[in-house]
Amino acid sequence: MKSAGLSIWCSLESNPPMTAGIINLRKARKAKARAEAVKTASQNRVKFGRTKAEREQVSAVLKIERSRLDGAQRANPGDEPREIPGGNDPGPISGPLPGPGKVS
Repeated sequence: MKSAGLSIWCSLESNPPMTAGIINLRKARKAKARAEAVKTASQNRVKFGRTKAEREQVSAVLKIERSRLDGAQRANPGDEPREIPGGNDPGPISGPLPGPGKVS
């Protein structure tokens, strides 16, 4: 009997049972979520993102357009409209209105 027990013991020593390492499921879940977030962020950067040079170019163009518009402004926004001699109302339209196809 000793020989049978010894042979089993020797076979266990030479071929230890396969054991997997202990895994913390909470950490594995969080690592998977982080990997998904990185992947989604990368896709969104490609889809929606602009480079710094592109943002600066758009900003410069908007600044030029804004200054051009401000330069063409006729009066300050707080100014009252000026009175025209004879009134601002052009009055009733005199004479007949042109019919269809007639241009005056």
